[in-house]
Amino acid sequence: MPPQILMAPAAVCSFDSEAVQRLTKEGETILIFDRKVYNVTKFLKYHPGGDHLIKAVAGKDVTEIMRAMHHNSILVTKLPRYCIGEFYEDIALMEPIKRARIEKKVRLSEAYHNLEKTLIADGIYEPNHRFYIRELIKCMCLFITSLYLAFFGPRHLPNFCTSALLMSLYWHQSALFFHDLAHRYVTFDAKFDYIVAVILSNLFSGTCVGWWKHNHNIHHIVTNDPECDPDIQHMPFLAYSTKFFSSLYSKYYGHEMTFDLPSRFLVSIQHYLFYVIMMFARFNLYALGIRHLLSRPCPMKRLEVACVSSFFIWFSLMLSTFPDWKCRIAFVVFTHFPQAILHLQLVMSHSFMPIESVEEDDLFVLRQLRTSIDIDCPEWLDWFHGGLNFQVLHHLFPRVPRPHFRRLLVHVKRFCEEQGLERHSVDFTNGNYRLIGCLKDVADQVSLLINVAKDAKAH
Repeated sequence: MPPQILMAPAAVCSFDSEAVQRLTKEGETILIFDRKVYNVTKFLKYHPGGDHLIKAVAGKDVTEIMRAMHHNSILVTKLPRYCIGEFYEDIALMEPIKRARIEKKVRLSEAYHNLEKTLIADGIYEPNHRFYIRELIKCMCLFITSLYLAFFGPRHLPNFCTSALLMSLYWHQSALFFHDLAHRYVTFDAKFDYIVAVILSNLFSGTCVGWWKHNHNIHHIVTNDPECDPDIQHMPFLAYSTKFFSSLYSKYYGHEMTFDLPSRFLVSIQHYLFYVIMMFARFNLYALGIRHLLSRPCPMKRLEVACVSSFFIWFSLMLSTFPDWKCRIAFVVFTHFPQAILHLQLVMSHSFMPIESVEEDDLFVLRQLRTSIDIDCPEWLDWFHGGLNFQVLHHLFPRVPRPHFRRLLVHVKRFCEEQGLERHSVDFTNGNYRLIGCLKDVADQVSLLINVAKDAKAH
């Protein structure tokens, strides 16, 4: 069990921004939540989401982030154990510009919190068991049908291609399902949801849930931060901003994203390579998952390792039963390449939005609205995109179950109108145009740098 820090009732301390920053520089992990200060240094190794999440926001006000990512019961029962005092700032003594910024932040924070209360009262946070039972049945039907055709269907190429496409569709749909399970809002039983996620993902799909949670949680907190958000760190193949020309250090992966000669070449033609890279992206997921299991702690590690190992065993044995290599290669191609659609959708939701470091006084609500975009689609197509095309909604309220997104959309639109904020959205076709345009703009900058270097060398 994590250690408890208990305070004597009379020992109430006050901390201002300077005191918080001083403690942080001394190596303590300090968080500000709801005008109180917490020292969570000794809790880091016990945090289910990993210590990197807390370190990324150390020394900052995490009120909105904590409310967005955690159930209220955790905030009420567990967080107070680590409270070390009150947070106090005399706004009246601040410069007018800073005072106005803080007052605006407080008003918007209160409006966001009030919206959350409205969502809770409207039942938008409640689980939808019928929806997820249907999703599970659908996924299992796709998976079993694919296996049946692969083992018992006609032994010719068209049958294996059909089986592969059904398997690919299962991987696509189950990714949406295990996303919800890993967010723990299918049954709201964290252990049960995690076990089902591992079976659907690790065992039947080969992708590691532990890696995904580790990666995805930090993405929610520092969205589009070039040094911290792993979801936009695709060097040397892709650069969504000229900021990556500076050979940034990845705080998530722990290495420098070197902008060397091979990187410059690949990025200079990235708008031509992009869709090809997306077709091979699933192989990268396998590698990242295995690397995570070998190098980092994760919940139920033995179960995850066993399930991932079993996936590669049964998938290889299945391929060995095919009559020739042409059928085997076709099966791998038709299972893996269509996954580009899911990767494309997720990349499109953030990559051409502002890419910038998280500032000390950056408000969670404003950052999510700035760095995310919804990909609009007809309601009848929601089954395919799975609701994760609504990344603005998902980032503003990560704990809202996916089947409630259409209802959530009404509330968020009204909230943005009332607060004078903009919710970005684009249809799938125009999203592709904007994404490729962004990649081409960055590629053109690389070409310009190369030409300038050539001219300088010539002279």
